[in-house]
Amino acid sequence: FTDSFYPYDVEELLDRVVGYSKKERMTLLHSNHDAHYFFTHPWFRCSGYSDNTQRLVDEKISDTVIRKFKLYTHVGDFLVSHAGFHPTTIKYADPVIAEEAIAEAKVGRFHPVWMPGQCVGGPPGRIGGPTWLRWNVEFEAMAQSQIVGHTQDKGVRTEAHEASGHVSYCLDSKLRHIMWTDGHNVEIVRLDKE
Repeated sequence: FTDSFYPYDVEELLDRVVGYSKKERMTLLHSNHDAHYFFTHPWFRCSGYSDNTQRLVDEKISDTVIRKFKLYTHVGDFLVSHAGFHPTTIKYADPVIAEEAIAEAKVGRFHPVWMPGQCVGGPPGRIGGPTWLRWNVEFEAMAQSQIVGHTQDKGVRTEAHEASGHVSYCLDSKLRHIMWTDGHNVEIVRLDKE
């Protein structure tokens, strides 16, 4: 929500986040750009950080709202997160580990689930976790269909797992597409004209 690479009114968007947090059927997902405003550990900082946005987040986003954010969720057959899971990080798609990681972040510690991969400045040999994974560099299809964002491109990307046929989607197309799913089937709608 607080990604500074899109032009928007931050205050208006944060008001929407507060509204979203009150809806039972809405799941808010942690991203690298939101986490660097929600948590104090310096390793959460990433590009695009703004002191003005931090002031607005501190003013508008309460701990109650932040508690509504999750590292991932399931929608039918799909594992949904901001950036995705890799075979080496899928162990973090565990409710106990996810809650521990969030609890640690709230008290100023940095759990490995939040780590960026080597391709974006993380430790050597490291693959990004569910807030940082880069689709075009680190993503590997698994026998678990995923819906992710984080890695921008002009269109929606897909990758199928050969053995199982499970298809994963990267939907970050610079706000050009939305996806509807019943948890099994998907429909992708282009919002702008080619």
